[in-house]
Amino acid sequence: MPSNLNTGNYVLLILLKSIPPFKSSTLVTMCYSFFLKAFLLNLAILIQMHAVVSGSNLHTDQVALLKIKSRITNDPHGVFRLWNDSLPICKWLGVTCGRRHQRVTSLNLTGKGLAGSLSPFLGNLSFLSNLEQLELGSSKLIGVLPDSVGNFSPKLNYIGLGENYISGSLPSSIGNLFGLTEIDLSLNNFTDMIPESIGKLQNIERLYLVSNAFSGIIPPSIGNLSYPTKLYMGANKFEGTIPSTLSSCKKLILLSLFQNNLRGSVPKEIFQLSSLSIVLDLGENNLSGVLPQEIGNLKNLGHLDLSENRLSGELPSSLSSCISLESLDLSSNFFHGSIPEALGSLRGLEYINLSRNNFSGPLPTYLQKLDLKDVDLAYNNFEGEVPVKGVFSNTSIISLIGNHRLCGGIPDLHLPKCTASDSKRSTRKLSIRVVVVISLSSTVVGLAVVSFLLFHYCKKRNTNKQLDTVSTKSFEKISYGRLFKATEGFSLENLIGTGSFASVYKGVLDESGFTVAIKVLNLNLRGGFRSFMAECDALRNIRHRNLVKIITSCSSIDFQGNDFKALVYDFMPNGSLESWLHSIHQMLDLAQRINI
Repeated sequence: MPSNLNTGNYVLLILLKSIPPFKSSTLVTMCYSFFLKAFLLNLAILIQMHAVVSGSNLHTDQVALLKIKSRITNDPHGVFRLWNDSLPICKWLGVTCGRRHQRVTSLNLTGKGLAGSLSPFLGNLSFLSNLEQLELGSSKLIGVLPDSVGNFSPKLNYIGLGENYISGSLPSSIGNLFGLTEIDLSLNNFTDMIPESIGKLQNIERLYLVSNAFSGIIPPSIGNLSYPTKLYMGANKFEGTIPSTLSSCKKLILLSLFQNNLRGSVPKEIFQLSSLSIVLDLGENNLSGVLPQEIGNLKNLGHLDLSENRLSGELPSSLSSCISLESLDLSSNFFHGSIPEALGSLRGLEYINLSRNNFSGPLPTYLQKLDLKDVDLAYNNFEGEVPVKGVFSNTSIISLIGNHRLCGGIPDLHLPKCTASDSKRSTRKLSIRVVVVISLSSTVVGLAVVSFLLFHYCKKRNTNKQLDTVSTKSFEKISYGRLFKATEGFSLENLIGTGSFASVYKGVLDESGFTVAIKVLNLNLRGGFRSFMAECDALRNIRHRNLVKIITSCSSIDFQGNDFKALVYDFMPNGSLESWLHSIHQMLDLAQRINI
């Protein structure tokens, strides 16, 4: 192409030369030639204008991205090293352009460890008029979301800002992004109420707000959403009642509201959401009332967690209709009565936790026939003889402690032997004098034993006072989200070591500042679950001053709905006993070794 011609003129010159000269001088031929040349001239002008506009638009995208780069203070992976004129913008790392218009359609910088300020540059992304996906998760970004987020491209369908340090409130302008199908703001420091405008996001399918500090009521407008399938809103500070408008979300398969300050009864409408198939987690709130018969509508539900609330009454027999149930956690409530026989029909049930309630009566024998992996019935008022088959034959998967009226069972349960009926009848025939003598003798012996134990306890407490370094909140239930945040997403920087069935991470609990060691079991390995239960059983029965003190455990599910089990120990900053005994850098003298 000659240097003095631009693209449009060059195309026009080629097209004009391609027109054959006309041989006739008729008027028709002249008109034909005139209109053809005029058409080709307009076509060339349009081509030239398109090239100019495209170049201008791409330059606008480039300016917006460079402003983002200017606000980043730490780029450990060198993401922005090639964000310059040496490469076309569409080949910059993390940038994707559309095939047709060559405009930026996606910005994905997730997991790059970027650190910097969010709010000054996020508004610049509004110039990316073709942006469809924005992914800046798993970084160290700070700041607040500006109101200008509502000016983002109407084509935007995904915002991923999870695992950062973003604070402030969620701007109401978020409701302008009608094209959004997924929002991930989890594991940040957002506060204040969720705006009512959230109900305008008619295309939203997945909403991740877990592990923040959102407060106030859950806006009833959330029931206006037509297509949500997963709502993660746990580990916040929501108050008030659960909005019954959630029952309008007919495609909801997962609802997680755990660890909030929600109160009142669970709306019956929630139990009528037959679409729920993965998780219904309302644990660690202040919910009260009884479970309605409508709970039987959850025929497709896999995991139900109502633990650590103030629920009461007897379990409804309609629970037997939840035929897909695999995990049932009703622990730490005020339920009473016997366990209904109807639960025996739940053949897929693997995990049952009914501990710390007021259940009574005999243990249901049908539990022997279910293929259970973990059953916790501790601290209730069960009575009578313990069966010896099935789940009751394995102490690593059954817990019955705190039920003082139980007897029998396998020897490993260490329960008293059951008294024969004839022995009971003969006992009733003892004279009052004998009963009084036995009672007085038992009282004297009991007082002596109690005095001895108190003396021994006080002496041991004074001797081992330096070992009590963990807060009084030991053995409280801890969620997956808190462990995830404590370890910065179980990052490699916090990995202490690995073993056959588990990995150990260092973590700092945000609410207390305590440094802990978190042992995460790999349940995908054969024997992983059995290892977890065996360790729990051993730690429950063993005490020694040279054993690391266990703080609590976590038996839950992760953000993908997979089983998650971990043990939380006191962190030992001086390393392991093995490193001290066998290291060439740290020498122990003979007296220290004998003392250990």
